Order: sequence, then C-alpha cells, then structure tokens
Amino acid sequence: MQKRSITLGLSMLAAVAFAPAAEAQQSTAPIWAVHRSVKVNPGKSAEFTKLYATTIKRFHQARKEGGAQIGWMLAKMLIPAGEEAPYHYVSTTFHDKFPELDQIPEQMAPFIEKAGTTPEKFLAALNDVSTLVRRSVSRGIETVGVVEPGDYVRVDFMKVAQGKAGDYVDLERTIYKSLHEQRLKDGLISAWGFSYVTMPGGSERPFDFFTTNAVKKSELIPRLTGGYGAEAFSKVHPNVNYVGTVMKTQELRTIVRSYLMRVVEVMR
Repeated sequence: MQKRSITLGLSMLAAVAFAPAAEAQQSTAPIWAVHRSVKVNPGKSAEFTKLYATTIKRFHQARKEGGAQIGWMLAKMLIPAGEEAPYHYVSTTFHDKFPELDQIPEQMAPFIEKAGTTPEKFLAALNDVSTLVRRSVSRGIETVGVVEPGDYVRVDFMKVAQGKAGDYVDLERTIYKSLHEQRLKDGLISAWGFSYVTMPGGSERPFDFFTTNAVKKSELIPRLTGGYGAEAFSKVHPNVNYVGTVMKTQELRTIVRSYLMRVVEVMR
C-alpha cells in the first residue's frame, strides 16, 4: 500500500468537490476547498466508517475550533461503483483563504491530540483503512441552497473552450444561477453550487469547473436534470432567447463526466 505523509493523510477528500453547496445559502463569498479522494482498502469498510465517524470527525472539529479551516464534508461515491469507481469517498475541508497545503507534522499534532490519539497512530489508522487517490483545490463561485447529511448530489465536471472561462462564468452567474434559484423554489432541487478548479492546472487537466445539484431523497434523483426546458427558462428569463442560450452553452463548455454521491457528514 502506498504510504502518505501526515499532510496528505489528514483528511480524505476528492475532486468531486461540491464545496460551495456546503456553505451558506446564496453566498457569493469565495470559499476555498481542498478535496481528497480515497479508496477504502479491501475488507476495511467497517473500520473506515468507524474511523471517520469518530477520530477523523473530532480532528476536523479541532481544526475548525483552532481556525485552521471553516468546515468539513465527507461524501460517498454511489455512481460509478465497483471497479469503475475512481474512488469511494471524498473528504473536503473548507477555508476562507487559500489553504496551507504542506503543513509539517508538528503543526498537525495539537489537532490530532485533541482527537484523542497521536500523530503516529493517526497516520497508521488512515493507511490501514484507505489509500489516497487524488488531491485538488477548488474555489466556490456561486451557491444556492444548502447541502445536508443524507442528500444525494449529482456532480457535473466541465471542460471550457480555450480562452472562454470568463464568458462561461458570466453565463452561469447571469443566466443559470437564477434558473437554479427557481428550481429551488419549485422543489426540484435542495441546493446548487458552481466552482472553479484551481489545482491541478494546465491544459491537460480533464475539467476546469464543476457544478453540483442536490436533492433530499433517492426518489427525487430524476429531478436533478429537470427545470431547464424552454417553458421554465422563459419564466425566469422572458427576454432572453432560449435556443441561443442553449447553443452558447454548448459552445462554451462540455460536460466531460457526471457522478452521483451521497453526503455523509457536513461540519459548518
């Protein structure tokens, strides 16, 4: 099994990151998120669940109380599943400024000790139950509604045409955010978020932005794609051309993948 430093192993989180939706309703303040995606080691599901419900949760509470982060979220991958799943869980920490990404063990020790263990035991427990797959950083741009434990969340990852990031952000902010506000009022969703991936960067990264749509119950999952048609659009934007907006959206961005996850823990 690949061993991790304290820095990488402290909180498992993923790039599926629905950071912005975890914060305040209709917030426009930039929220930074560090996502760590992990796979549960074979035969360790029960131990993983127990570790995260106890020691890891206490660790993040200590960091929050100490000002090292402003929140935490743990989400479980539902689709894809099995061998197709790139990871099993995403652990995300939220910050009101760009986070420290390479803290030394001495900086982490006080929080680990408040969680009831030692740095050595903490890291050993993480390595025993899980393997880190990926770490990324995103910045929340817009949110509507609030994500809660138990929510089902669809995450759509977007690749934006070269040189068109500003146009795409403007489109989401000026056209689609108000659509999502209406979808929330109509009961189609419970939350929506829009985020920019800051790291890793470069032209070869698979996606640049991601959006999240949440519902409270599994039977409401089909609603995650509802509320975008011509009738719903004209209700919110009576003076905006629907067909032209759809074509512009397709020109600016491509949905490269979509995942379905369920929120396990939210700490604010």
